[in-house]
Amino acid sequence: MVAGVVLVHGLLLVRWAGPGLPASSAAPPMATVPATTPVRSIVPLRPVAAAPAEPAPAPAAEAPPEPRLAGLAPAAPRPAAPPQVPRPAVGDTPEPVADPGIPVVSTAAPAPAPSPAPATGQAEAVPLYAAALPPPFEAEFRLRRGALAGRASWSYAAGADSYQLSLQTRVLGREVGHLRSEGRRGPTGLEPLRFVEGRRGRDQRAVNFQREAGGGRISFSGPAVELPLPAGVQDRLSWLLQLAAIVDADPALRERGAEVSMWVVGPRGDADVWTFVAMGLEPVSRAEGTDQPALALRRDARRPWDTEVRIWLDPAARHLPLRAAWRIAGPDAESGIEIWRETLTWR
Repeated sequence: MVAGVVLVHGLLLVRWAGPGLPASSAAPPMATVPATTPVRSIVPLRPVAAAPAEPAPAPAAEAPPEPRLAGLAPAAPRPAAPPQVPRPAVGDTPEPVADPGIPVVSTAAPAPAPSPAPATGQAEAVPLYAAALPPPFEAEFRLRRGALAGRASWSYAAGADSYQLSLQTRVLGREVGHLRSEGRRGPTGLEPLRFVEGRRGRDQRAVNFQREAGGGRISFSGPAVELPLPAGVQDRLSWLLQLAAIVDADPALRERGAEVSMWVVGPRGDADVWTFVAMGLEPVSRAEGTDQPALALRRDARRPWDTEVRIWLDPAARHLPLRAAWRIAGPDAESGIEIWRETLTWR
C-alpha cells in the first residue's frame, strides 16, 4: 500500500512538470529524513537594530553680548562755546580793525574790548586848552598796513563857526573806509556834533554829540547807551586836528615831557581820556629821501586792547601831522596802520 501511494505521487509530479520537461529532469523522489538526524532549531533573526539617530544639535547658546570697551570712559561733552558779544553797528558790521580811526581792511583779530566809558554823572575832568585852528586844507598821505599799501586823503573845511573834516582811505584805487566829523568851532577848538564811520561808500556807525544848555549827552547809532558830554571831548577823527591846534597855540606844550589830555569817543560806545606826551623833535624821512624834524608825541596803551598812538607834528605847517601810527596793544599789534604825508595844499 505504501508503494502504491508513492507511485501515484510520482505520476502526479510528472504531469505537473509539463510536456516541456523531459522525464529525466524530474525532481528526484523526496528522501525521508532519518529519525536519528537531529533537527536544528530555527533561531529567529534578531531585528536589525536601527542606526542610532544622529544626536540632535544642542540648542545654540545665546550669542554673548558684544564686548564693551572696558576702561574707556564716555567722551566728555564738548565745552560750550563762549557767548559771542554782539558788536553794535549800523548796517553791515565790519570786522574790528587795529586803527580805531582809519578803517582799511577786515581782519580776523578778536574785537578789542571797548575802553571804559565814563560813569553816569560827571565825567573825569581834563584841562581845557586854547586852540589855533589852521585854515582849510587838503592833504595826501601814503598808507601802510602790514603788507598792504594804499593812500589816505584828509580834508578840512571851515565856515564862520562850523567845520567839516573827512578822511578817506583807498587801496588799489578803491575806497575801503571813510570817517567824517562835523560840528562847531569855538575858543577851545573843535566841538563835534556828529561823527560817522563807514566802509566802501556806506555809512555804518555814528556818534551824536547833543550839546544842550547846561550840559549834554553823547548817543550812538548802535549801542543803546548814553554818556555825559565832557568839556573838550573829541571823536575818532577830530582829535587829530584838535591836537595839532592845541600844540600850535601854546609853545610850552611842545617841550619834552609836556602833556595834552582830551576825552576821545568811539562809535562802539567807548570813551576814554587820551593823554599825549611830548617827546621832543625827531627826524621823519620823506618820500624824496630827506629828513624833516617833527615834534614827536606818544599815547601809551593803559590796558590790553587799548589804542597806542605815535604822531609826529610838522612845525613848518601849523603842526599838522607829518607822520602818524596807530595800533592795538595786544596780539594783533603787528596790524597797525601808519601814514606819511606827501602833499599839503592850503585852500
